[in-house]
Order: sequence, then structure tokens, then C-alpha cells
Amino acid sequence: MDEEAFKNIDSLSRVQLISDGLSLAWNGQLDYQTVFNFLSYLKHETEHLPWKTALGGLGAVSQMLSRTPTFGYFKVRSDRIYYEFCLKIWAIVP
Repeated sequence: MDEEAFKNIDSLSRVQLISDGLSLAWNGQLDYQTVFNFLSYLKHETEHLPWKTALGGLGAVSQMLSRTPTFGYFKVRSDRIYYEFCLKIWAIVP
């Protein structure tokens, strides 16, 4: 999703899309690559709830994958999302 396209979807619907994507990946019905590609829009997100949903879901996945061979890939992708979140927080703190 590009910088402007996500604004055409209301905040609660974005929350639901994030939640659904993470749940589908968790259950093996969607690959995490697709989820991470979708979550890359978060660098443009300005609302609290989509971020909260994404970070909470990634935390649960991190715990599940922490002792698997795929954890390295997951960590690289999720760290990028956490980094974007920190940039947003630092931008609003005086």
C-alpha cells in the first residue's frame, strides 16, 4: 500500500486487515512474506490502533518462532517495523 492509498481505508478496517493477516499467517493460511509486505505500509501510519495491533501480533509471532530456523528472517523483517514505530514515536516526543 502506498503512502496515500491506506488513507482510503478507515482506521478500524486497517486494524482488522492487520489482525486478519497476522491470524491467517499464524494458522498457515497466508505466508509471512505477504504479511510483512502489507505491514510495510505502517511507515506511513499515523493512528495508534493499527500500530498497537501490528506490534501485539508480531510479539506473539516472535515468541512462537524464537526457537525455529525461520526466526532470523522474521527478526530482520519485524525489526524494520519496530524501527519505523520508534521513528514515529520520536517524531512526536518534544
